[in-house]
Amino acid sequence: MSNKSIRANKRRARHRGGADRKAPSASPSQLSAATTVRAASATATATADGFATADYPAHIYRSIPSAVGISPGLTMDPLPANDTLSGLVSPPHTSHAPRVAPPPPPPTPRLYHQDYSDLLWFSPPLDVGSDQAFSHRDVLRDETRRAKAIELGYEACKRITAIYSKTFYLGTQMISPEKAKNLWAVYVWCRRTDDLVDSPRALITDRQTLANQIVLWEQRLANIWRGRCVDVLDSALADTRDMYPSLAIEPFQDMIKGMLMDLDQQKYRDWNELYLYCYRVAGTVGLMTLPILGTSRGARAIDAAPHAVDLGIAFQITNILRDVGEDADRGRIYLPQEDLQKFGVSERDIFQHRVTDQYKELVKYYIQKAQLYYESAERGVALLHPSARLAVQTALDVYRGILTVIERNDYDNLRKRAYVSKLKKLTMLVPAYLKTRSMPQ
Repeated sequence: MSNKSIRANKRRARHRGGADRKAPSASPSQLSAATTVRAASATATATADGFATADYPAHIYRSIPSAVGISPGLTMDPLPANDTLSGLVSPPHTSHAPRVAPPPPPPTPRLYHQDYSDLLWFSPPLDVGSDQAFSHRDVLRDETRRAKAIELGYEACKRITAIYSKTFYLGTQMISPEKAKNLWAVYVWCRRTDDLVDSPRALITDRQTLANQIVLWEQRLANIWRGRCVDVLDSALADTRDMYPSLAIEPFQDMIKGMLMDLDQQKYRDWNELYLYCYRVAGTVGLMTLPILGTSRGARAIDAAPHAVDLGIAFQITNILRDVGEDADRGRIYLPQEDLQKFGVSERDIFQHRVTDQYKELVKYYIQKAQLYYESAERGVALLHPSARLAVQTALDVYRGILTVIERNDYDNLRKRAYVSKLKKLTMLVPAYLKTRSMPQ
């Protein structure tokens, strides 16, 4: 799993925009629920262990109570033009004076995929009130209530994973149900983290607000590691942490740093800068999932970790190559400036979707670079516990297949989106199975 498998699949609901894009102006009669959500905030009350009061943005902190699964969340429809209850809009005209035409609505951000953000943020709270952070251990002393909250959390994580990342979800169907639910919990945390800076809601939020939300999200992560949860999705991750004591907080913190890079950087100077970004948003996922997947007899986690990171790097390069055109439409270029100059490719070429011979050579170069990381990752599959190998090998083969599609498209990733069809994914299962069966048990 990569965060651009996650970020990428992020792109299933992902809509990258300029980091410092300002919220579009709108008259009160055109206020949308998305703007209302951004303006709202919920307060985290001071807790027994000394946490200070903090104002959390509503779409991060507040959970909407629901009797089932996941709440559909707040309506995303604009307020009706004659809504007089809130005081936001004037009552209808009663005079005979000519009406003044309202200004045009603000432009709608270009969405490449359907937005499911409500599933991420409006999950059921644990039942002590939506404005309080609390411990699923200390506050939910009733084991029945605690077990129910955790069960709801895992079910919600399963549903979100199935929607956002079909490839990752397919992989989790090949391992034990117990490990699968823990991987769903990790995936959903990563997906929520990515959503802070890369979602339709983020497109209409100013840079400083997004930065503040990331800081608060890091504080919330620290609370989860202490067993203090806000909603059932947090509770699922806290339970996963309890089940795997070797699951370290540092990769999660590093991923948050990657979100800050995505917020501040539209371009990358050289491969070293891009590698750091790839590690933070994708390589970290390998370190998060390794304690859950486990290692084979005689193999140590410290030996498997570099290969797990390399798999994330390979996934991230693949996603960057797959999404060059979409990223360009959002004003972003991830391919390093140094390499653009080296191959004679201009930013104008990319922004105008011109597939020149020089550009094709640049894409070939990065495909070769990704293949080197895939080769390292494949050597690491044998170090994993036998029960985890098929899932990882299948994910590796599927993502690697995206590079083959780019080659088949004559390296045109500016105007053509490369993807592996569902049928092709299924046909990859047998070769992956045969590879893993030949590995030492």
